[in-house]
Amino acid sequence: MRRTTTWLIAFAAALLTSLGASAADTNDASTSPIWEDPAVIGIHKLPPRASGWSCPTAETALKTDYRSYANSPWVRSLNGGWEFRWSPDPQSRPEGFEQPGYDSSAWPRVAVPGTWQTQGHGTPIYRNKGYVFKVDPPRVTGEPDPAYTAHAMRNPVGSYRTRFTVPEEWSGQRIYLHFAGVKSAMTLWVNGKEVGYSQGSRCQAEFDVTRLVHPGENQLACEVLRWCDGSYLEDQDMWRLSGIYRDVYLYTKPTTHLWDVGVEAELDDACRNASVRLRASLRRPRDESAEGLSVKVRLYDAGLHPVGEGTAPLITHTISGSENEWSEFTTDSAEVISPDLWTHETPTLYTAVVELWRGERLLEAQQSRLGFTKVEATPKGFFLNGRSIKIKGVNRHEHHPDHGGYIPLESMVEDLRLMKRANVNLVRTSHYPHDPAWYELCDEYGMLVIDEANVESHGLSYHDKVLPGDDPAWRRPAVDRLRRMVIRDRQHPSIVCWSLGNEAGYGEAFVAMAAACRELDALGRPIQYADMNAPCEIDSRTYPTIEWLRDQVAGRKHKKGYAEEPHGPYPSNKPFLMNEYAHAMGNSLGNFQDYWDLIDREPMLIGGCIWDWVDQGLRSKTAVGDSYLAYGGAFGDYPNDGNFCMNGLVDADRNPHPHYWEMAKVYQSVAITTDNAESGRYRFHNKHACHNLNRYELSWTLLRNGLPVESGDLGRFDVPPGASSVVTLQPASIDASDDADYHLSFRFETPQDTPWAPAGFCVAWEQFTLAKSTLSAGPTTTAGRAGRVELGETEQGYTLRFHGAAGAEREYRIDKIGGRLESLRADGREHLLSPLTLNFWRVPTDNDEGWRMPRTLGAWKEAGQRAEVLGIDTSSSDSLASVDVEIELPVTQTRAALGYRLDRSGRLRVAFRFLEGPRVPMPPRVGFQATIPKSFSQVAWFGRGPHESYKDRFTGAAYGVYRDEVDRWAHRYPRPQESGNRTGTRWLSLTTPQGNGLLVTAIGKPVNVSAWPYRQEDLAGRAYPHEVPRRSEITLNVDADQIGVGGDNSWRLPVHSEYLIAPGDPCHYEFFIEPVRSLAPLKMSRSE
Repeated sequence: MRRTTTWLIAFAAALLTSLGASAADTNDASTSPIWEDPAVIGIHKLPPRASGWSCPTAETALKTDYRSYANSPWVRSLNGGWEFRWSPDPQSRPEGFEQPGYDSSAWPRVAVPGTWQTQGHGTPIYRNKGYVFKVDPPRVTGEPDPAYTAHAMRNPVGSYRTRFTVPEEWSGQRIYLHFAGVKSAMTLWVNGKEVGYSQGSRCQAEFDVTRLVHPGENQLACEVLRWCDGSYLEDQDMWRLSGIYRDVYLYTKPTTHLWDVGVEAELDDACRNASVRLRASLRRPRDESAEGLSVKVRLYDAGLHPVGEGTAPLITHTISGSENEWSEFTTDSAEVISPDLWTHETPTLYTAVVELWRGERLLEAQQSRLGFTKVEATPKGFFLNGRSIKIKGVNRHEHHPDHGGYIPLESMVEDLRLMKRANVNLVRTSHYPHDPAWYELCDEYGMLVIDEANVESHGLSYHDKVLPGDDPAWRRPAVDRLRRMVIRDRQHPSIVCWSLGNEAGYGEAFVAMAAACRELDALGRPIQYADMNAPCEIDSRTYPTIEWLRDQVAGRKHKKGYAEEPHGPYPSNKPFLMNEYAHAMGNSLGNFQDYWDLIDREPMLIGGCIWDWVDQGLRSKTAVGDSYLAYGGAFGDYPNDGNFCMNGLVDADRNPHPHYWEMAKVYQSVAITTDNAESGRYRFHNKHACHNLNRYELSWTLLRNGLPVESGDLGRFDVPPGASSVVTLQPASIDASDDADYHLSFRFETPQDTPWAPAGFCVAWEQFTLAKSTLSAGPTTTAGRAGRVELGETEQGYTLRFHGAAGAEREYRIDKIGGRLESLRADGREHLLSPLTLNFWRVPTDNDEGWRMPRTLGAWKEAGQRAEVLGIDTSSSDSLASVDVEIELPVTQTRAALGYRLDRSGRLRVAFRFLEGPRVPMPPRVGFQATIPKSFSQVAWFGRGPHESYKDRFTGAAYGVYRDEVDRWAHRYPRPQESGNRTGTRWLSLTTPQGNGLLVTAIGKPVNVSAWPYRQEDLAGRAYPHEVPRRSEITLNVDADQIGVGGDNSWRLPVHSEYLIAPGDPCHYEFFIEPVRSLAPLKMSRSE
């Protein structure tokens, strides 16, 4: 559908908004400053345009995109060190600083781009929702609570000064200043003359400074306010930072020039052929004739070969005259036959060079990259170029630990590489348009984007109709923000959906925003907005549960969270998107696989975006100068929301958290299944939109007791997108009489380097259990098999002694008071520094705190230490000594049994079971805990790994034999909490580098294990990892079970019932514990 007429109207509206506003437009100009008047969006701020630069030649334009500005002699970066003065409020800002003669030589310098708070000026404030100044729209300088940071710093001001040079060869041309992002409001002067004003901090502000500059050195001054009336629309979950935080450029154009330039590529219904046309606006002085003006569009493919007939332009268009300085036009369409299509898997980009001519003279040329793509949202799903896709997304805030809201290019590239490696295919730009360079990178790397308008008023209007609501005064700035985003970004093929904002309620403002979006986007990409689904093509919601999704699919009306006024009739017959889900705060992302089991089955469910990509930690220093990543409150900021900004799949330095690997596995685009592993038939289903699986190399490996014993290559496996194929594989190395664990693993790997991963990178894998041992597999020990045992008793306890071959001696001592293993000695050395004690507690995770687990299950916190012995039975012979203990726990008088048995192998068999399963409340954990010497620092295990896993988050952890060091084994979450657990463990060794230490071997069913370089109680109440003391001992946990970590959200919903420890569960489990010498974990034999 063509939208030429409506686009012209939209451009005119944007022009009037940008050029016509002034202080006189306010309702009460005499009393209200412009930065507290929503009617003033900008003064002399130019209309929005697509990101890009003019060049003097077509050859230069062909290689000049937004990032490669330096290729054009018509663009200069003004980034660098600027003189800066911070003032706590508008009244104390420096007067006259904009004048060239002002002496600012004593001012410090700050980096531009950058935020001033991260450079030592003022205070960073973190809030999830709610305003950090007194709420009194549109005013921001009222007196807040005395505890507020804003009470003493009543709207701080940053005053910037710098000098720049205008080249002599730019004389006679238009000269512009480009600010890609300034927060929150700015006033600009050049050579002492006021240029203009801008607010709306997430899209560029551009100004014409032609009449104010001269060749040679010039003076620029900029005053930036921390808050303005626009801040009421910027109540996002983030650090509230300020400054010139994106790039600043000076550029030139001919006096008659193209302004907004976009080449629109529209695919036909069959997605085979395309039509291409130019949509552009022209600025021409009234004293210059339009005679002879024309545009030519040349199109180049991905190899920069011309598209079309010979060297002729694809489009030639004569520009008709207009009496207006600003005008706009759209050319006729040209047909492109069978272009290569752009997708996130095949990001094929074409480059258009748009040339403006006057007769035979080229005035300017500009690059416009495009991709041929078609997006559709229907009740049957979400379609890209006619192919159904699921959105495997993340929400991404622009955050850097050292620069705050300024993201260096290399950090953007690292984000994309990490995302692509984890099978992420879409980023929602939460909750505002991102840096222009981000979209260019997404176009190149192949990353889908939901582009979100900078509109959030959570603290006033969430699920309500307050601001902007139906208020015309606030509708105008809201629509302006949407317009500037769409006009700036609509050229990018990576954008597959627009978002009207986030958590700003509903009302006529959003209806108007949706209408403006449709007017401006000729490609008709769908719109989503969770607070008001009615005007959108996609239904969406934040943090729906799996049960809620089932109701949505079934068309059942939801009990809560639904109202017809914002959301329209129900059911809506629209596809459904979780625009936020799986809140990844701390140790989280439990039950993630369960979400996707449902999403993959239901076409209506098109996927979701995890909250969120990166922890918003800011670099700070301890009292002794050590660096750490800080969250809300660390800088004395108030009000603040603590560590609620630490929800990332990666930390602020882009190091993956353990749940990153869970996401990577669940999001992978190959499903490998079997109906019956014994038959050896495996089905490979290709979930890619475009890629055949033959682009990867497929291999398999057979593991016996966690170590590879056989492998093979299946080469390039031909499976088209959406298709399946079956392979039969029966490894020869499986011995049916062998009492061992066998696992078969498949891996798809890249055969060569890609922009985001090296050759050999695993894009998808799966593992199948082919056989389980009846007992367990463990490393070879040195105790021998012909020892003698004896049982001794003292007033304090019982001693179980083992006398082995070659003088091996072991002694295990059980105390009578607690029935605990309190000593384990071998060769004269103690291996336990504290008793092996029952433990039913875990230090709460962030999710646990949210569902009040400490209050609900707190009775179990010291239950193991307070257990009361009811009775002890013993027996002994030359071949077996045993001690059986019955205890009562101080939680609803729960009784349990402990058993210790020493046989001629020299291993102590430890057993636990509830005699009566615990009634409500269930324990968070069931296991044993002890401390051991710090020298036992080398850890090896056979189980799931290499990263931690939990009973509701283990899909991304494969069985194998792994090695690590204890200091690295427990993950350092931003706030100290439960971590380091490994599920499915058959055996665990903790030894010195020489192999001397302890070995734990599961009996029957696997156990959970963890080891920490601190005590459990050391974590409680600590705010940061660096506050946790490093002990001269190691804490060892051997658990029968532990509840899941949860993942629906971090403020209310508990761990799913199937991942709790059910009341009445006997939790019976057993394991061997023994001292070892010179243990070689990778030399395996079956324990007997």
